Amino acid sequence: MGGDAVASGAAGLAILPDSRLPGSGWRESPVTSCASPAVPPEPGAGPPQAGLASPAGGPGRRPEGASTDGRDWRRPGLAPYAADAAYLGEATDPGWLERASRLAHARGLRSRAGRPIRFVAASAIGLPVTGSPGHSAIDYERRILDSGRVSCRPGGAGAWHDLHNALVWLRWPQLKAALNFAHLHAPADRDARMDGSSADDPSPAGGRRGRGRRRDALTLLDENGLLWISAAPDLDHRLRMRDWAGLLFDRRAALAASVRPLVVGHGLLEKLHRPYPALTAKTLVVPVAALPAGPLAAGIDQPRLDALAAAQVDSLVVADRLTPDVLGPLPVAGLPGWDPGNANRSYYDDTRVFRPLAV
Repeated sequence: MGGDAVASGAAGLAILPDSRLPGSGWRESPVTSCASPAVPPEPGAGPPQAGLASPAGGPGRRPEGASTDGRDWRRPGLAPYAADAAYLGEATDPGWLERASRLAHARGLRSRAGRPIRFVAASAIGLPVTGSPGHSAIDYERRILDSGRVSCRPGGAGAWHDLHNALVWLRWPQLKAALNFAHLHAPADRDARMDGSSADDPSPAGGRRGRGRRRDALTLLDENGLLWISAAPDLDHRLRMRDWAGLLFDRRAALAASVRPLVVGHGLLEKLHRPYPALTAKTLVVPVAALPAGPLAAGIDQPRLDALAAAQVDSLVVADRLTPDVLGPLPVAGLPGWDPGNANRSYYDDTRVFRPLAV
């Protein structure tokens, strides 16, 4: 990708080219140090200005960080979404779709085809949800691009999953639009079908139709993605080499100064409410020239960071380098502050979780 920046944003944020385990589970580790994200406007309010905060709670009518079913949005990885989650409310209340669409309108969310993003109940407008009979993942993605409609399950078992997807759209709209566009412009692999069939649709022969490596990578990033915003190539190298103790314990101070791990996968976001030791993200490294001081996303211009992440996806797609191999694993429990147990170096000795690079 060369030595020049391919996109620029806030000062210091120019992008640089280039089995669940048994046991008691991962302990809770709430954090309160991250900066509050932009909070949604009250009904009827105009689009929020960048960085403008509104009163927490809002139409969702629950305090920021609280949930009736024990979900704690102050946990690491979840905290940047806390304000929007408080506004949307519980997934058991179908009104979250209207509130999410109101936010999308206020923030000017659009697909790459210029269509305003809206979150709609699939059944209410006669649309099946992705994965249901006669409907494919490609249909789902195409509808988003062409009409802006993100079909959701407003209630039932899938509602929480779809609410988390909406939360990621609201915080990372440019990245999500880039992923959506790339799904629909991916080359077909030898066994991939772009005729409207999902990777999970049974083939006539009883097998499975493949998505192709690019769409596999896009799906991994969309479901389990974590942005590794980094101004430290040496730490990126340790991540690729899976030097877990060296990266996450020995270099902890450098990590805090030079890397921001930010959750963008909505499946991962949902799992973080009830994390387990082997919970693993798929990381997209986004190299930057420098990072402002402060914890997590503090001091970072969110819309511009969103643009950098989208530009990184676009760059990999154009270079035909977006494959699952690019998205390295990261057991998120090992991130400093994400589990109290990782204050000891021996925490990283468990190779069932912190697997070494295969030789």
